[in-house]
Amino acid sequence: MRAMTSREQILVGVDGGPGGAAAVRYAIEEAERHHRDLRLVHVAPWYSPAPMFSLVPTELEAIGRRILSDAAAEPRRRLGTERVTTSLMTGSRVGCSVQAATHAVLVVLGNDRPSLVDRVLTGAMLSGLAARSTHPVVAVPNSWTRDRPRNRVVVGVKNPDQATEQLRRALAIAGDRGAELQVVHAWELPGAYDDIIADRTTQAAMNQQVRDRLRAVVDQLVPGQPVPSVDIRIEHGQPARVLQRATARADLLLLERRPHAFPLGHLGATGRALLREGLCPVEVLPPSRDPWKEESLVLESAGVFHAEEEQPL
Repeated sequence: MRAMTSREQILVGVDGGPGGAAAVRYAIEEAERHHRDLRLVHVAPWYSPAPMFSLVPTELEAIGRRILSDAAAEPRRRLGTERVTTSLMTGSRVGCSVQAATHAVLVVLGNDRPSLVDRVLTGAMLSGLAARSTHPVVAVPNSWTRDRPRNRVVVGVKNPDQATEQLRRALAIAGDRGAELQVVHAWELPGAYDDIIADRTTQAAMNQQVRDRLRAVVDQLVPGQPVPSVDIRIEHGQPARVLQRATARADLLLLERRPHAFPLGHLGATGRALLREGLCPVEVLPPSRDPWKEESLVLESAGVFHAEEEQPL
């Protein structure tokens, strides 16, 4: 048993497929950039998924160890044997991965873009871990390669007033990569409300107001971050579609879970869609804000809106 190092660790989930291979390639790049160790984890099923061709536990274990051995070959060649470890676990893929990620600073998974039926399972794994992890989780498409870098990091911001830590990390990542940072806020109102706003000149005023709020946050953070350039884009449209288009011209998309759900926040429909359909690696951050410190709820009574006041316990 080798001595543990003091370097930070990146956890990589591998399953023997092309998505897992892409995740390993991405993790190697991150380990080299930040001088971190890699831990490759494979979660084997605790039962044979095909009863008519049942496998005993020792056979399942042998398959899992072969998957890990194959996946570890390249990172060990690039990083050195002492910086790469492997772990074979048995049980729930999400539960085991959450447990394994306890001491990691980053979790990397592959996105195989499978068939519609397989996508239900793969999507559940990606969104399940991204929704529960206390550390950033990256989903890497199986087509990902560093051969053609875009030199752009995109961060999707939902609420400018709650995005300080998300923007801080985005600026740091862009600075480390020497890349442009593109800050994107997309908005769309329900039904008739959107039609009314979209047809009025107030849309431009609304966009400028949000742009100014984002610029103020960025300007406050930029002095401490070596970023080549920051581009702020405000776009009217469904956020998932706007951000999915942006991934075609980016090296990384950065999102943050909503802080509304206790205790770990909530991964919304936009985040789940982009984990599945992003054309570049998509990183989901855990909430940076205390969910119990959310702004007061706004309630409607007889057409009049009231701010709900906090009551003493």
